Amino acid sequence: MLGPLIGSIFIAGYVLFFWAWFALMAKRLHDLGKSGWLSLLLIVPIFGIMVLIFLHFPRGDDYDNAYGPVQRKAAPLPRPTGPDGASPK
Repeated sequence: MLGPLIGSIFIAGYVLFFWAWFALMAKRLHDLGKSGWLSLLLIVPIFGIMVLIFLHFPRGDDYDNAYGPVQRKAAPLPRPTGPDGASPK
């Protein structure tokens, strides 16, 4: 009785996981100025691993591309101070 229910929960979980995974890979490819459809190459067994490794190393575009503006870096955090207002040593 619980077997089909648990199976359908696992299938739904796998579908949601892979949907999120492909969405993140498409976002990373957009960061590199490439089409998100290339994320479907991850399905190919050996080639997919090479693509996944490749996506970890290159730096994203430093300029706005067709997929959106560059994510601007945040301002640096201020230096911490001690209880007396002086910099900690």
